[in-house]
Amino acid sequence: MDNQQISQSHLYKTTEADFVNFFQDFLQRYSSENTSSFGGTSDFSKKKSSKKSDNASSDPKIDVVIIVAVPNEKDGAYNAFNLSKATPKKLDFLDRYRFDYVQFNHDGLNIALLIQPSMGMTQSASLTSRAILAFQPKLVAMVGICAGRKEKVSLGDIVIASDVFDYTAGKQYVDRFGPRPKSYPIDDTLASYIVGSIIDKHELVGKIVDAYQGDKPSHQISIHFKPIASGTAVIDDPKIVQDIIKNQDDLVGIDMEAYALAVSSNILRTKWIIIKSVQDFADGEKSTTETGIRSFAAYSSAKLLALILKDLSNYF
Repeated sequence: MDNQQISQSHLYKTTEADFVNFFQDFLQRYSSENTSSFGGTSDFSKKKSSKKSDNASSDPKIDVVIIVAVPNEKDGAYNAFNLSKATPKKLDFLDRYRFDYVQFNHDGLNIALLIQPSMGMTQSASLTSRAILAFQPKLVAMVGICAGRKEKVSLGDIVIASDVFDYTAGKQYVDRFGPRPKSYPIDDTLASYIVGSIIDKHELVGKIVDAYQGDKPSHQISIHFKPIASGTAVIDDPKIVQDIIKNQDDLVGIDMEAYALAVSSNILRTKWIIIKSVQDFADGEKSTTETGIRSFAAYSSAKLLALILKDLSNYF
């Protein structure tokens, strides 16, 4: 997507309420016939359409759904999980939840990798909801790239979201915008594992960097467990970044999808983890900064997930 000069008032037109209304409508239309309760045992398998995919003879059993938003992120995930020869399958679940996915096994876990048809929170919300309803995974993960807060992170650093919020949520007055973001934290048990086993583990970073066959950062990269903010547009304006920081001083990452994935996962009572790597600082020089680091960032976030997924499975 080409960067556009977007006014701050335009960015704030889409609010959290829009997404809540979307989910409520979605669930009202489909949930009653698909499952007795999202927290209990469902009867999805009994109600699946007899129409099967050309590539699968039986309904897939999926432990983890991984979602990416753009082709670069898909390429990074393919590389990290060694999926160069993977062939996408088509799912037409209940004649409604249609999407392509790649199914593979990693460390004893059955995984489905999906790519959004386009960037943004609406697409993320839709695909995440459909994937959860179709697969009933134990975990939904998102990997990929993000902008970083320049004074807090370096290019190539990996950010695991401790919580996410929509920085466009609020009220637009005549003369000002009043932010009203709601934060969604990661599950406590996943957070305990991340803090105890991932943060400050330099050997993990070494494995990621050593395994990458391409241009790598010349500096030491770090793994952060901090908030990520999501919005409706690609940001390349330091003034907007400063506005976002006013709402969350601990913020280190900005993207366009994480919040929607967390909301839909929470509503459908599914644990989630979001891992993004920094490719730019949203400081007006995005096109220059991301050129040398984008591919590594897409790879490194997915590679970290690949390295920790087996241990992480003890917590979901």
